[in-house]
Amino acid sequence: MRERGLDVTIVNKDIGYELRCADPIPYDCEYTQDLGYAAVRYLLDDNSGAIVTVDKGSLIPIKFEDIINSEGRISTREADVDSDSYQVARKYMIRLEKSDFEELKNVARLALIGNMKTEEFIDKFKYLTNDPPVKNKPAG
Repeated sequence: MRERGLDVTIVNKDIGYELRCADPIPYDCEYTQDLGYAAVRYLLDDNSGAIVTVDKGSLIPIKFEDIINSEGRISTREADVDSDSYQVARKYMIRLEKSDFEELKNVARLALIGNMKTEEFIDKFKYLTNDPPVKNKPAG
């Protein structure tokens, strides 16, 4: 860059919540601390080649060889959209809803914010509104 006459400063940037578009909550801190603890414990026991997960409150290392499919990729599992955990996460998400697409002027405003044409915005994001709705369970 210097040879091209460009004065550039490069810094390390650890991105994470910028991608998720939400500030961390206390759960995030506790969850990642737990995963890190279990990972270090696993490594100190002379193990490697695994990912740590939480299952019913237990920290469990899962060996990559047990979850990598024939294409060399980790097999995915679907989220249980009826679980309390999913419902809580979904309730607190800030995301597009069906109601955001009901009025064309609202869609046009969202498209403008995203520097897109209205039709382009609809084509790209309308599918997101197909998620099951958040259930409102009665208290108690």
